[in-house]
Amino acid sequence: MGFLTLRENIRGTTLLLVLFLLAALLPGCVLYKEKASESGFLSAVVSINNGSSVVSKTVSVKNGSTAFDVFNAATNLSYTTHPVYGVYVTGVNGLMEDSKAGKYWQYYVDGELAPVGVSAFIIMKNVSLEFRYEAPAFD
Repeated sequence: MGFLTLRENIRGTTLLLVLFLLAALLPGCVLYKEKASESGFLSAVVSINNGSSVVSKTVSVKNGSTAFDVFNAATNLSYTTHPVYGVYVTGVNGLMEDSKAGKYWQYYVDGELAPVGVSAFIIMKNVSLEFRYEAPAFD
């Protein structure tokens, strides 16, 4: 007779509501993504802690750069490159590692010891990077 059952009416209303929400929310997500990639640059605070002083500066970095790229642009690094393990930093601004004293350069991301090597960490957001001249802590 042309009348919809209650179940069919609820399904139709639910479908319209879902389509409306998708139409309202999806363009905002796409616009945000485009805005985030337009400049392609992020901010990194680079700090060097040599055990007696800390020097910091803020630099602009290209989205997708590695921590090594950032440190190398902001400081004077001495390093070796291993074909499997990547970059190993042996000195920062002239202060070289000292195996006899047990002091090496370790880097931190947002205050936490980095989970990967300096050439493997990809910068995808504004970040704080710090090199510390210290003895490694083994748990």
